[in-house]
Amino acid sequence: MANYRSILFDPKTGKTICKFPDLPGGVRNYPGTAASAVLPIKLNTCKKGKNSPVEVAICGGAPEEAYQRAEAKLPLLPAWLTCGKIKITDTEVKRNIETMPTPRIMADMLILRTEHIS
Repeated sequence: MANYRSILFDPKTGKTICKFPDLPGGVRNYPGTAASAVLPIKLNTCKKGKNSPVEVAICGGAPEEAYQRAEAKLPLLPAWLTCGKIKITDTEVKRNIETMPTPRIMADMLILRTEHIS
């Protein structure tokens, strides 16, 4: 994830395998850092000869101009209150946007036993 763009990258070859759809809303990494996590992988949903579905969530972040406004001591902008989820193993990748209860800037996400994210 760089700003609002995501790719699947092969570190062995140094090549981009896939470019995913842009995440709407703006910047999702530093300085208004969002958090990302691979959601729990359910191995029992895997069919023989096929990969298990893998879903990634990217939540929070801040508008692009938030850092400059903070440096200039202007009123602060609110963080994003959206989460973009994407199944990176799907053949036709689409982003699913969900709304969190409150806007967040967070460095890490914790996946609980209940599969909820904190």
